[in-house]
Amino acid sequence: MKLHKYCSMIPPMQQDEFSKLKDSISRDGLLVPIIMLGDEILDGRHRYQACKELGIKPITEQYSGNNPFGYAISLNATRRHLSQSQRAMLATSIATLKKGEIGNGRKVEGQIYPPTIEEASQTLSVSASAIKTAKNIKENAPESIIKSVESGIITLNAASKIIKNIEPELLEKATPLELNAMSKQLSESINTKISKIASLAKQLRIEYDALMRYEHTEQVVTAFHDVHFELSLIAQMKVN
Repeated sequence: MKLHKYCSMIPPMQQDEFSKLKDSISRDGLLVPIIMLGDEILDGRHRYQACKELGIKPITEQYSGNNPFGYAISLNATRRHLSQSQRAMLATSIATLKKGEIGNGRKVEGQIYPPTIEEASQTLSVSASAIKTAKNIKENAPESIIKSVESGIITLNAASKIIKNIEPELLEKATPLELNAMSKQLSESINTKISKIASLAKQLRIEYDALMRYEHTEQVVTAFHDVHFELSLIAQMKVN
């Protein structure tokens, strides 16, 4: 069976998710039918694959509603508990569909148009800024990064940090596990820096309090200003 375009837009399950689904079908049978739109799978590609591997004849039903796009996208986004990063990547794909590829878009002079970024944002409950970040990643990042975000291995933020800090040549050949390790390493580096900044701020505060015991000469007042300035810079760094 072929996948309908709407179904193929949904990111595939992780292997452990699929294994659990397959075990469930092996134990209890196929409890949720595979939904078809014509001769293509609209919903249930993983259930179909599990049945195929188990040698079980799949139960199918034809979709009877009038919004196959909304059905496939909304149902899977909810059922699969897709992360915000995954939903943003999916929304980016939705917003780049061409005329004729979507059955319930905006009608303009009789033509069917795909949704805008704002409409895709509402459909998947994800911010427009996250979708714009996802769009930038899809247009500029190596395929390894794109696939890792779509599958939920790394987040949009992690992908952005990796792209900024790792050589493109290394990213082209990196596996999902390697990208995940890079993400963790970059996060640990940031946390270490924050810890050092916090320690510095504490030491400056001690020095500031010590100055309070001295007579407020011009030199001491200048020192007050210097310490206060440094503390304000640190505060801004931690906020940002």
